[in-house]
Amino acid sequence: MDLIAPGAVQASAHRQASLVWSPHPLLAGEGRVIAFDPPTGAETLHAYLVRLGVDLSGPVIVAVDRAVIPRDWLTRVRPKPGTLISVRAAVAGGDGSQVVAIVAMIAISIVAPYLAGAAYGLATSGTALTMAQASVWAANTMVGMAMTAGITIAGSMAISALMPKPKVDLGRALSSAKDSPTYSLSGGSNRARPYEPMGLTLGRHRVFFDLASNPYAVFENGEQYLYQVFHIGMHGAYGPLRVEDLRIGTTPLENYQDVTTEFSSDAMPTLMPYNVDTVAGAAITVADGAVLRTTSIDTTRIEVDLQFVLFYTGNSGLDPRSVTFQLEYRPVGGAAWLPIGYVAGPDIYTHYWSQGSYVECDNTGPRWKQTAIDASRNPSAHTDGVGGWRWRPYAEKPVSDPAPPAYDQVRGAVLTLSGASATPMRRTYGVDVASGQYEVRCSRITPDETDSRATSDINFVAVKCYQSQPGDFVGQTFLAVKVKASGQLNGTLSTLSGVVYQPAGPDLLSSNPADLYLLFARGYRVAGRLIWGAGLADADIDLASIDAWRTWCVTKSLSCNLHIDSAKSVWDIMQAVCRCGRASPSWSTGKLGVLWDAGDMPIVAVFGPSNIKRDTFEVTYGSEAICDEVTLSFVDAAADYKADTIRVAAPGVATPLKPASIELWGCTDRDQAIRECRLQVAHQLYRTRQVTWVTDMEGLVVTRGDVVALSHDLTQWGTSGRLVGGSTLVLYLDRTITLDAGGNWITVVEPNGTMHTCRVQYVAGDVTTVTLLDALPSAPDDDNPIDWRWLADYQATPGKRVKITDIKPASMHEVRITAMDDPDEYYAFESGTYTPPAVRKWTSSTPEISGIAFGEELVRAGAGYAVRLNVSWTETGYVSSRQVKYRLNADPWIDCGLIDGSSIRLDVPDSGTVMVVVVGYDGAGQVPVSATASASHVIAGRYAPPPAVTGFAVSALADGTRVFTWSVTAVPPDTAYLDVRYSASPSIAWDDMTLLGSALYKSGRAEGNAPGAGTWTFEARLRDGSGINSATGPRVTTTLSDPGGVLIAGVPATSIATAVANFNGSNDRNASAIVAPTIASDGTAIDHVLQADGSADISFEWAWAGSEGDIDGFLIVVRQSSSAAAYTFGASPAEETAYTIPASKRAFIVFGTAANQYYTFGVQAYRSVDKDINAAGVIKSALVKSSRSDENPYRPSASVAFSGNVTGTINNIPATNVNSWNAITGTGKPADNATVGASWGTNIVNQPADDALLNSKLAANRNLVRGFRSWNNSGTNWVHTGAVDGEDGNALVIPNGSVWVASSSPAGLSLFPGMHLVVSYRANPGALRRTLNVDLYPDSLPESSVLLDLGWKTYSFGWDIPIGIPQTDLDNAVLRFFAGPEASQVSIVDVKLEASWERTPWIPHRLDAVTVNNKIDPNNVTQYVNNGAMDTNQLASYASTERVVFFDAVGVYYANYG
Repeated sequence: MDLIAPGAVQASAHRQASLVWSPHPLLAGEGRVIAFDPPTGAETLHAYLVRLGVDLSGPVIVAVDRAVIPRDWLTRVRPKPGTLISVRAAVAGGDGSQVVAIVAMIAISIVAPYLAGAAYGLATSGTALTMAQASVWAANTMVGMAMTAGITIAGSMAISALMPKPKVDLGRALSSAKDSPTYSLSGGSNRARPYEPMGLTLGRHRVFFDLASNPYAVFENGEQYLYQVFHIGMHGAYGPLRVEDLRIGTTPLENYQDVTTEFSSDAMPTLMPYNVDTVAGAAITVADGAVLRTTSIDTTRIEVDLQFVLFYTGNSGLDPRSVTFQLEYRPVGGAAWLPIGYVAGPDIYTHYWSQGSYVECDNTGPRWKQTAIDASRNPSAHTDGVGGWRWRPYAEKPVSDPAPPAYDQVRGAVLTLSGASATPMRRTYGVDVASGQYEVRCSRITPDETDSRATSDINFVAVKCYQSQPGDFVGQTFLAVKVKASGQLNGTLSTLSGVVYQPAGPDLLSSNPADLYLLFARGYRVAGRLIWGAGLADADIDLASIDAWRTWCVTKSLSCNLHIDSAKSVWDIMQAVCRCGRASPSWSTGKLGVLWDAGDMPIVAVFGPSNIKRDTFEVTYGSEAICDEVTLSFVDAAADYKADTIRVAAPGVATPLKPASIELWGCTDRDQAIRECRLQVAHQLYRTRQVTWVTDMEGLVVTRGDVVALSHDLTQWGTSGRLVGGSTLVLYLDRTITLDAGGNWITVVEPNGTMHTCRVQYVAGDVTTVTLLDALPSAPDDDNPIDWRWLADYQATPGKRVKITDIKPASMHEVRITAMDDPDEYYAFESGTYTPPAVRKWTSSTPEISGIAFGEELVRAGAGYAVRLNVSWTETGYVSSRQVKYRLNADPWIDCGLIDGSSIRLDVPDSGTVMVVVVGYDGAGQVPVSATASASHVIAGRYAPPPAVTGFAVSALADGTRVFTWSVTAVPPDTAYLDVRYSASPSIAWDDMTLLGSALYKSGRAEGNAPGAGTWTFEARLRDGSGINSATGPRVTTTLSDPGGVLIAGVPATSIATAVANFNGSNDRNASAIVAPTIASDGTAIDHVLQADGSADISFEWAWAGSEGDIDGFLIVVRQSSSAAAYTFGASPAEETAYTIPASKRAFIVFGTAANQYYTFGVQAYRSVDKDINAAGVIKSALVKSSRSDENPYRPSASVAFSGNVTGTINNIPATNVNSWNAITGTGKPADNATVGASWGTNIVNQPADDALLNSKLAANRNLVRGFRSWNNSGTNWVHTGAVDGEDGNALVIPNGSVWVASSSPAGLSLFPGMHLVVSYRANPGALRRTLNVDLYPDSLPESSVLLDLGWKTYSFGWDIPIGIPQTDLDNAVLRFFAGPEASQVSIVDVKLEASWERTPWIPHRLDAVTVNNKIDPNNVTQYVNNGAMDTNQLASYASTERVVFFDAVGVYYANYG
């Protein structure tokens, strides 16, 4: 945001829509579009609707604010910005208008009981809609008619709410508490509930499982084991239920000995079949032979119970005794007998193969989801981590995951039992069989006992025949438990529970109310049969609204977790889920959706006298019967799903007299319960008023949950509060009111709910004391006047925000709308710190009150301001209660009554002096002297300085734009601006600093291009409506470079208004955003045409989907470069050129460009606007460019082709002096395409030797010296042989003590007079700085000296070879290095000696020998021009020094021009 001048007006925090378009003629919510793009003020209503995409092809009803606009006026009306335009498609009724009205009434009458008749587990495939009876009502014309208002006061806890009120039970609204195993007040337990609905968990909840069978016990290895099957609940379409944390009572199940569990879905567990028939057995002896029994038919499992007593009476006690017997079975009529028992197998396994994957589950971290197991338990069967297999420890396995047994047993018919006890022992043997009838045989093998001291009795107690259960278990989940009986556990399992998760989607365990709502709305079907839920198809569900609600629930931290185990309708359950998300089901779009009670909703319609039917406007107020404390009960998951309560009292209530109790079913989060309880209290404070009115159904664009602006000329919204004292004729109010000279009324509500309405004597100005013209029957209670409430009414308050809670038909053409207040205070009341009510304890310590302190908070009060004065004090000792009273200036005292805590909030005017007295009571109700304190405070109000701004920072963008940012926090309501000042010195006071500018505080950011370059100190302070700045402010000192102007496509932002043309003055007030152009990606967006002079004309095309009347034109930005790299606009603004063209253009041509350069094109739409609309005077779309690599950048041609004649001069040489090579004749002309080369001299003659300078050394930027390996060093090898980052692979080293090192070899650099040499090298002197001399030998040649810095550094300097040096010195010159006397070793790398020449304009090739003069001048230039006469590579490399233009067959070679 740009810095703006002080004095701008802050916008309202609430949004108001500019357009509400309902395309469905019967359902206002179906496909409804709410737009915030306002009309420009210059465009017609028809143009505005077309611009925003409203379909005007059919009949529509259009209204501006509350005025209906005829269809033929749409092109003549120009709506202003800030108006609310509503459009609704109409049904063309014709002669069938009555039928149309009936259909419309039916559409409006589709209400919540749509699913009310279906129980969740018994829903049928067809469900009838509940509709209101259509009948003919009398219609009344509403527009322009006068109205009267009816006001009543009714008592209730909450008059009307968008969401349903919480139930008064935890899932027991339709069933008795004793029937719920999970929610029972006496504690959860397992029980059978025959013919009751099966349990269903939504979200996550601890569940006490239903019994699915009668428990029974078996004996294994001398131990008794209990078998039970539990019904976990119903699962859905996304897989079986997940169960964790199994407990018996509060003890984890795994703490018990020998526990085996089996989970199964859609079928009974195999661990424990049903229908057990028992066949009695007999004693087993050898003498009697085998005992044979026959099972029941359809037996699927056989179990044999044996009882045995085994011991031998020895001399010192009982000794062991063994007996062997044979136990077998076979099908009736079968031949082979099969074993029933088991014999010992291998050891217990520690791991098994589990196949699956890790999934993220509801913020609980990744969990292993098992999909398959391998029963082999062979360690080499798979590779751990490959193919989804894990070698999984049994210790890690959840109880709900199946796994092969951790041990092996082998079937055997011959069994042996041992014992040494006179106590009978039992053993059970069993086998699973195919369904049928079987014979069971048991015979003794060990001979019968004949020794009187030996006992080995075996009794065949019974055969248990398990039969299959043919029931349908689709959608059900079971848990079978086998547990060893012990001292911990004796009898049956009666308190087994677990935390059950219901998947809400694929791999999704969610408690979001939206996910559960959608899950239940879809329901679960199998083969077309609805198992549970509503069973709606996605086509019948408003998925968009549910998805938006899901996001809102996340932002508000709302969750739902409930277990359903009683008969409830589908609608009851969906309402319960919605209530946890502050929502309610809705059919407003013709599909099952949801409406939620969100704050700061936009206003979508305006209602007033022009569209409210006369005599239908009613206002209903809550009476004292509303509660003054709310107690909310919920199940706390953090406390192991135990029931808990939250208590919140209304502000100012010391002793609640009318508490209300509610229970929020599905809430398992304590923080959520606190916030919901606070909102219930807020409902009693801020939503006690209900408004109803009747309006015409045609053109109605609102639906339940919408916020509308409501005004009425004859009623006011009134002011209400509590009394602070008074008599039968004088009342002292807790807040100010303004009386109307035309008459005033006040309603007084006694604590018991009795109401009295009295006339009030008029007094000018704001008053807190009123005199009644009609006396009250009795005076308010002097001890507790705060329990008396008052309501003053009849004052016009147009534009009141209300939220629609209900829309019902009122007649054939009318609807009755019900709404409630929608104040910001209601939503703000949700947050706050919850302090549980303290438990009073008696103590003998003397109370003391001291240190009264005051804190001000400026708040809005109507059109002005008030102060919320926070008064606090210090208490010591035991203060049982305290009483506070205060007065303003010399006004009467106001008694605040008894309060809890050591602080109170008072609402007072924004000026004056307030006196506060606090009195404390001890445990006996007495007031010691030490428990009284008083203090006064002068209210600063609007004249208190704003707080200091935080987070202030100053930075700069790449183009030099200065950026100022700050943190946006809560500030007083009259504080809207932030002032920034600066100075060159950090010691300058605020008042003496230069004002840089002001910005809206809530923007958090401002930009500008001042001040200029330099080091500046900036300070930021807030400024309120009275022009008062913060007392202090943060300072930032920073150094800024020259801004160069804020550039927009290379143009300074300060001149952007003139840089772009204002082609369309009608849109200068349009502040809306502009859609960006688009560029084709098929390679057709950019093209070119080559011209005869070698230049190129480049065309650039684009498309734009907006309306041309909405913009002035397009900005075309072009950047030219010799680089083929892709370019980002803004990286080098100085290289960018901007052009403007009108809005009708879609193409742009750049003429006469260099064909072999690279060009980047960008385009953006723009609109010139007034400076108060945008400080820069222009609004632009995004700058877009081609996405193709061959167009970003674009190069017309790799070379330049020239054809035609050249006129004028070339480098000041007349073009007439330039001839073609073919026109040159004479002696010494080289052959065509010959390579030119020569030695140095007056004429180019005598080819030099290969080692000479012109052969290979005389080239610019070429190193003339050789590598260090060829250097002479006085016979001592001072050259490091290892590579040290030098180009020659070696470093030249001058050790400590050495004074010189000889130079390059071979000698003879072949230097020439006038030559310019540049020597460069990198050197490191080691630990000490050392002098290094560099010279050319002999001594007649130049030299230089430098004191080397520590570390590796690069050094360079230049020499000019003087005139007059002996030629022998020049021919034998060498480069040398000398080191000074300092004690350190010098290392030298990267030595270069580079040469350039002033005399020679070009370097001939060494293979040519020509005799022409080599100094080019206007007299001989024609001798050097011909096709191929020059080597192109040489020409390019010498472009920086040559001053010749060469022409060849393809035109001008630009690299050599100048």
